[in-house]
Amino acid sequence: MPYWNTIKRCTKVFAVVILLPVGLVAQNTGSSPYSRYALGDLSDGTSVFYTGLAGITTPFSFNSQVNYLNPAGNSTFRRNTALFDASFAGKTVEMQSSEGAATDGQLGLNGLALGLPLAERWGLVLAMKPYTNVGYKALAEEDIEGAGRTSFIYEGIGGLNTLFLSTGYSFLQRGDSIRLAAGIQGNFVFGAINHQRSTEFTNSNYTNVRVKNTLFVNDVTARGGVQFEAAYRKSRVSIDDKGVEKIVRKEFFRYGIGATYELGSSLSATRDEFVYTYTIRGLQAVINDTIAASFDEKGSISMPWKLTLGAFVCFNKDFTLAMQYDLEEWGLYKENFSSTSSLTSTNALSTLNGIKFGLMYRSFKKFDAAQRGNRIHFLAATSYMVGASRTSLPLNFNGTPVISDAVSFGFSIPLSPSRTLSSVNFGMELGKRGNVSDAPISERFASVRLGIIITPDMKYERWFYKYKYD
Repeated sequence: MPYWNTIKRCTKVFAVVILLPVGLVAQNTGSSPYSRYALGDLSDGTSVFYTGLAGITTPFSFNSQVNYLNPAGNSTFRRNTALFDASFAGKTVEMQSSEGAATDGQLGLNGLALGLPLAERWGLVLAMKPYTNVGYKALAEEDIEGAGRTSFIYEGIGGLNTLFLSTGYSFLQRGDSIRLAAGIQGNFVFGAINHQRSTEFTNSNYTNVRVKNTLFVNDVTARGGVQFEAAYRKSRVSIDDKGVEKIVRKEFFRYGIGATYELGSSLSATRDEFVYTYTIRGLQAVINDTIAASFDEKGSISMPWKLTLGAFVCFNKDFTLAMQYDLEEWGLYKENFSSTSSLTSTNALSTLNGIKFGLMYRSFKKFDAAQRGNRIHFLAATSYMVGASRTSLPLNFNGTPVISDAVSFGFSIPLSPSRTLSSVNFGMELGKRGNVSDAPISERFASVRLGIIITPDMKYERWFYKYKYD
């Protein structure tokens, strides 16, 4: 069967591709002091297409895009058409504190996904994406009586990734008039996070001390999602050239709602901790003596439950307004080990609250006409998005939560829409996190994402067939 030959080939390619960048996903080349807390900076977990909409994904389902957040949104893939999604992200951060300013950046994989329509109204997605990101280096100096000038150096690197399997099914679908879908997603969370604190003395009578802590995580979590979508149409009477009356129904607007819920869970984890004295020789730290060491200490991490609610309204198949609300109870986060690490943050976490708004212009009429083979300029079939968001992060300083504000924009350019659903997606986000008056660090950031969607068409891309010889 040609279609299943396509699935086999796409799966093999995806398996090779997804294994190659594991190191790239986990590698951190950026910096943010806020990533010191909990498991680090949280990834928004969206594909590039939704970046311009401020990351709103919960209520949407497009047959040419993968929904990383709501599994119910993966139930509308076109039959007999596999989908491959690959994207990268770059970010620059300008940090400001009362002590000065610094700029840093990062570049890495945003996500890899393979979408497969298993049957009509039933889709499956296998994907990998970053979950958290840790990367920071901070220096504090203090004059200590008897010891003189002392430097405290805090460093961290690493992060967690997610490999997930998601499936969505439309239980109720009446053409394009109404759709009710649900889905479930299993996430395998894995990775390592390294924290390090060094105390260095200028007084030679004192010995430098370093504490190194490595946290390893690998366990599964689960998420469920639902979507409901319907169209409101107006009817009118039309008379043709022969004088025959007929009823014409024109879509006035389309609306949809969606929700996801991720269960609170306990992730299995192990921890290594190594405390030692050292001497600086040139550019290297030479270990003098071991103070304490523990390896493979088994424990767990209590994770919060997460809820997202979203809705959209599409007018005249052109303009779409959308919003999404995020709620995550990070007050439940806890690292459960028999011993307490000296590097464990004492800052209590709180609830994450986020609100997002987005506007998209996509002429579905022209896009559909292009798919039927009509000649349409690619700019007319391009989707344009803008968005804005405000998030109250789970970090608190002096009783004041850290606020993150951002604006975004993006576009999706179809590649030969009369032949495939392939597209090039671009998204950019500009924002600010924290305020020096309330938090120790204020950050201004700019994030750019670029992705490509490849959806081979069985009619034209004949190399996806398995040929037979007579």
